[in-house]
Amino acid sequence: MTERDSGEGRLVSLVADQRTYIVDYDLTVDSEVTGSSGTFSPPRVLTRHLLRITARNNDNNERIPNGEFTLQTQNEILRVRRSQGQWSVVQP
Repeated sequence: MTERDSGEGRLVSLVADQRTYIVDYDLTVDSEVTGSSGTFSPPRVLTRHLLRITARNNDNNERIPNGEFTLQTQNEILRVRRSQGQWSVVQP
């Protein structure tokens, strides 16, 4: 099953300064149930996230630094991480 969400969000740094960025995000979540049968082996859900985030109104060409953030969307709050230019959702 594939779910997709995109729009404008608020990205808040989890470091002491709690810097906030207004961003555009695009999140795709692919979920797959595995296991041979519910009676022989418990089913598992494998989830893969594809996340793209871009800063809005970035007049200073300031880059969002690597680190951990909360991404506040209209529907939920996700904990996300930026490392080496790539975004990922932090698993609970």
